[in-house]
Amino acid sequence: MEKRAVRDFEVSGDLMPYLADWAKQNNYHFKRSEGSAHVYQRGTGFLTAPMMFQASQEGSHVHIEAWVRGTFFARLGSLFILPAEMTIASGGSRGVIPRKMARGDVNKFLGGLQQPPIT
Repeated sequence: MEKRAVRDFEVSGDLMPYLADWAKQNNYHFKRSEGSAHVYQRGTGFLTAPMMFQASQEGSHVHIEAWVRGTFFARLGSLFILPAEMTIASGGSRGVIPRKMARGDVNKFLGGLQQPPIT
C-alpha cells in the first residue's frame, strides 16, 4: 500500500488563497512550510489519527499529497502493525475511519478545482 495519496494537475491563478479557505472550512491547521510546500494537519492524534495535507504550486503546476499519520501510541497499541503513514485512498483495514474522513476533505478540495476524486 502506498504511504501517501499523490496528485499532480494544472490550475490557472494562485492556489494559496483557495488552499487557506479550504483548510479553514475543514479544520486543517497550518503546520509548516517545506520549500514551496505548505503542510496542514487536522486532528491532534488524541481521539483520531492526525490527517495530513501538503500542497505546492510552481507556475500552473500543483502537487498535493495526503496521508494519515499513525501516532506512536496507536502504533504501540497495534504492536507496530499500524504504519507511520497511510494513504487516504480506500482499501485495506487499517485506519479506516480517519482515512475516510481525510479522503472526504481532500475530495472537497479536488472537487473545487474540477479534479477527479481520490477513491
